[in-house]
Amino acid sequence: MTKKMLFLLLVASMSFIFGTAVVFAGSDYPEKVTFNTPGIEKDKYDAVTFNHKAHAELGYTCAECHHDDKGKSIKGLKKGDSVQKCIECHSNIGMSRDDKKAKDSYYAAFHDKGTESCKGCHKAYNHKKGLKKNDKGYAPNGCTDCHEKKK
Repeated sequence: MTKKMLFLLLVASMSFIFGTAVVFAGSDYPEKVTFNTPGIEKDKYDAVTFNHKAHAELGYTCAECHHDDKGKSIKGLKKGDSVQKCIECHSNIGMSRDDKKAKDSYYAAFHDKGTESCKGCHKAYNHKKGLKKNDKGYAPNGCTDCHEKKK
């Protein structure tokens, strides 16, 4: 192969790779995600469905929920970027009391008191806005605000 041919092949390959990356990077996030915790079938509540779109419309960024292994926001994270699922790191997924209390548990990721969890963030939002349970714009905070109780 000549140098020119090799160079053209390299340019074509790189164009394909970068072009494919751009297409996939522009992918949307799922509008809704169901957190279907293994073991929840034995719990008294059903899984929660999270609405990405509603949070984005309120002005929240991806980095406000998605974080690294040290709990720090992933700066520069934007719609379409690849992220791990919560369960990949919050792997203590049992439904026993001890499992739920573990700081890195899947349960704590959503229910912990800190603002990095769903419940903690919602509590802080309601407090900041002075919202009570039946007020318009109230962020769900009680068990049955997010979960449906099983019949």
